[in-house]
Amino acid sequence: MNRVMLFGGLMLVAASASAQGVFSFDGIPIEGEPTVEVNMGPEMLTLLNGAAGTVPGVPGPGALDGITNVRVLVYEDLREKMQDVAKFVESTGTKLEGDGWSAVVRVRDGDEQVRVYMKPGTGGLLSGITVMVMDFGGDGGAGEAVFLNVAGAIHPAQLAQIASTIGMNGAFRGVPGVH
Repeated sequence: MNRVMLFGGLMLVAASASAQGVFSFDGIPIEGEPTVEVNMGPEMLTLLNGAAGTVPGVPGPGALDGITNVRVLVYEDLREKMQDVAKFVESTGTKLEGDGWSAVVRVRDGDEQVRVYMKPGTGGLLSGITVMVMDFGGDGGAGEAVFLNVAGAIHPAQLAQIASTIGMNGAFRGVPGVH
């Protein structure tokens, strides 16, 4: 799950934003509150952007320019709910694709599944990135799900810059606009 969380974090940091790429994840079939919940709008993201680059290895100022919305939900201990979550992820993917999003990454690695969707914007930019991660908890694990959405004017070239900063060179080869 660490690799999956790193990938999700990469997508979060790599973005810069537009409300048309917002996806709320309404209808997640899980009772109770997420163990981690991040909801940031333009004001908070502007403050964070000012602090960017003050931590070694984190991209510098401007990495978050234009972000309007970031939402992250993490659910843990989902033993009995994982099949319902898997159905939700499947139907959400279908909904996203029907709304003009493209499925750009699908990872099936043992008990882990990752889906990354990107919504084209204008002028060679993306307007949203949505990531859904499921860890079915093989080998006695409890099952986890992570949902992430970043909305805005996202520069694809930033994905490669951030990936190289954290040691994921080549992770986005084949994504249009990424060098």
